[in-house]
Amino acid sequence: MPMLKLLVKPDNTFLTQIIYEGILALTYYNRDRAQTSIDHIELPHDAFRRLFELIKNDEKQYEKILQTKIIFVGNDRKHKLPLKILRSLGIDPGDIDIGTYGELGKVLIENLSHIPDLKDSTLTYKISKGSIIISNDTKYIAAPQLFKVDRYTGYTSLDKDTMYKQFVLRSSPTWLLIGIIGVISSYMSSFGNTHYFIFLSPDEIIETIAKNDPNYIYNVFSMKQYILDRLKEILETYVPEEVVILSALLDLNLINELRRNELDYISFQIYRVVVEGNTYKVYNTTTLTIYSRPYYLDVIERMIRNSEKIIEILSEALSGRSVIIRALRSLAYDNVYPEANHVLSGIHELYRLITFGDPNGFYGFLRELETACKVLEAKDDSASKARLKQYKRILNNISKYI
Repeated sequence: MPMLKLLVKPDNTFLTQIIYEGILALTYYNRDRAQTSIDHIELPHDAFRRLFELIKNDEKQYEKILQTKIIFVGNDRKHKLPLKILRSLGIDPGDIDIGTYGELGKVLIENLSHIPDLKDSTLTYKISKGSIIISNDTKYIAAPQLFKVDRYTGYTSLDKDTMYKQFVLRSSPTWLLIGIIGVISSYMSSFGNTHYFIFLSPDEIIETIAKNDPNYIYNVFSMKQYILDRLKEILETYVPEEVVILSALLDLNLINELRRNELDYISFQIYRVVVEGNTYKVYNTTTLTIYSRPYYLDVIERMIRNSEKIIEILSEALSGRSVIIRALRSLAYDNVYPEANHVLSGIHELYRLITFGDPNGFYGFLRELETACKVLEAKDDSASKARLKQYKRILNNISKYI
C-alpha cells in the first residue's frame, strides 16, 4: 500500500492541524485497511475516492460539506486557485466559479472517480527558492490563503536568513487535497467573517495514530463529531469562550461515552479564524479537555442530592437557543438585553465551579440569575416578560434538587 511518511509531527500551528485532520479523516474512512504509526501511515490506493464516496452516501456528512462556508479570498479568487487545485488532481469541471471550500468539496464528490490514486509521499516543510514547500514531491502549486494563516510560524529561525523575508507557500497536490479534507472535516460553524474549527490536540493525534486500532479511531472521531454538533449551534453567533467550554464539560452524554470507551479524557483545540481583507488570521485558540470523571462532579455530589439532574438542567440552560445564550449573544449587538451583564457574571461564576471546583460558583450563578429576574420584573414589554418566565423556570428546576 502507498505510504505517507510523517517527518512533520503534530503541533499547534493551524497548517499542521488541518493536514493531520485530513490524515485522520483518510484513516477513519479507510480504517479497515489502514496501518498507522507516528512515523508513517499506510493507506489503500483508492483512499481518497473511498473517503468521498462514503461521504456522498452519508446524508449528514454530505450536508456538512455543502454547509462549509469558508470562502476563498484574495489571490485565491483572483487566480482561480480552486480550479487549479482540481486540475492538478486531474479534474476539469470547466470554467466554473468556486467561492467556498464547501463548493470545492461538492465538485470533488461529483468527480470522485477522477481523483487519482494515493501514492507514496512525505510530509515535510522545506524552504527552497523563496518558497515554503509542503512535501518532497516534484510537482507543486500555490496553497490557499487559509493554509498561510500561521504566517509561517515555526518555519523561521534566528540562525537562518529568513526572519524578515516573505515566502510563497506551495504544496504538492496530494498534501493540498489532504489539507482541504482537513479543513472540511474540522470546520464547525461561521458567522460573518468568523469561522470556528475543532481539532484533536497534538497529544491526542499522536496517541490516536500510534495505537493503530480501527476501533479506537472510530471512537475518537465519533466523539469529535458529537462535540462538533454540540458546539455548532452555540457558535452560530458570538458567545464568550467560557460558554463554549461549559457547554462541552457539562454534557453527561459525552462523559458517559468516554467511560464506555474506557478513556480517561479527550483533548481538543478550538480555533477562531477571521477573514481580514485578502487573508485570514487566527484570533484565538481554546483548549478543551473533557474527563470521564471530572472533579466538579465530586464537588456537586457533596452539595446536592441529585447531581446528575442538576447537571442536565445546567446543560440544557446552555443549549444554543436558551434564554441565557440569547442574552449573551445580545452583548455583541446594539440592542443589549438589560439583564445580559448579570447573565454574563453568572456564567463566570458557573465557570468557577466547573473548571476550578469552587462551590461558591454555583451559588454565585443562582444569585446572578435572580438579579437578572429582578431587572426584568421592572420591564413592561412582552419580550422581557417572556424571558423572565424562562429564567424563573431554570431557577425553579434547580431549586427542586437543592
